[in-house]
Amino acid sequence: MTIQLEPLSLDQVQAQITLLSVISADIQEHRDASLRARDAVLADPQIGHKRRERELHYLEAQQLTLAGVCQELGAVRRILQNHLASRHNSGEQSPVTFAEFERWCIDSLQSYRNASGEPASPEDTQYWLGVFRALFASFRKSLAPTS
Repeated sequence: MTIQLEPLSLDQVQAQITLLSVISADIQEHRDASLRARDAVLADPQIGHKRRERELHYLEAQQLTLAGVCQELGAVRRILQNHLASRHNSGEQSPVTFAEFERWCIDSLQSYRNASGEPASPEDTQYWLGVFRALFASFRKSLAPTS
């Protein structure tokens, strides 16, 4: 079954970009909580050496993952904002189709990854496409009239 997604207006695309900012802030809050948990593990004299080592290893991996996701979302958000601004500056006002939004997202991810010296793998691209499809679909759903 294929889901047909209506195009987004430029204001709706801007709202999507804002949503990415909100998601990034939420992820950053989780990262901050992970840092506080690390500090608590370090400060707790009741925790044995092996357990402390395991917990610190887990928390460090979690922090690195969250930091990476925040960086990628931030970069993608900025690049999408540039696409939107370029479109606005050219006078183009037609709605953004899902295919166009998806292409912007792929371009954004690839640009970010290439700039970081870490080209996007096909798995990365598919993962982020899934993220953006979910964002696009959930945003469209939130705009649908309620019965």
